[in-house]
Parts: sequence; C-alpha cells; structure tokens
Amino acid sequence: QGYLDWAGGLTFDASTTAGVYLPKLRQLAIWLPVDMKDFEGTVRHEGFHQYLHQFVEVCRPAHDLLPLG
Repeated sequence: QGYLDWAGGLTFDASTTAGVYLPKLRQLAIWLPVDMKDFEGTVRHEGFHQYLHQFVEVCRPAHDLLPLG
C-alpha cells in the first residue's frame, strides 16, 4: 500500500504499475509484490529509464554544440 499511497498525488494511475521512474523528480519507485516473479524485470526496466535519462542529459550539451546543416 505504501507505493500506492506515494503515487496518490501523481498524475497517473499507479494501480496498474509495478514501478515507475519520474525524471522531473529524479525518483525511481518500485512496488515490492508478494509474488516476486516479475520484480527483477521491473527493476531492470525502470532502472534503464533512469540510466537513459542521465545519459541523454550528459549527451545533450555536446549535441547542442554541433553545427547544424
């Protein structure tokens, strides 16, 4: 219930998710289910969103310096 309570103030229905990465808040939240069979996949999936967000932020300034045309 803690995950759903935490997500209650957000703009999406967390009851259909097992985890989420919120780039604006820089938060990764994972619901710890009783049945852990999908837990590893959820952590990998949401963790990749977090990694990709950080990677894109690092690359963006270099991209902005490239000449267009």
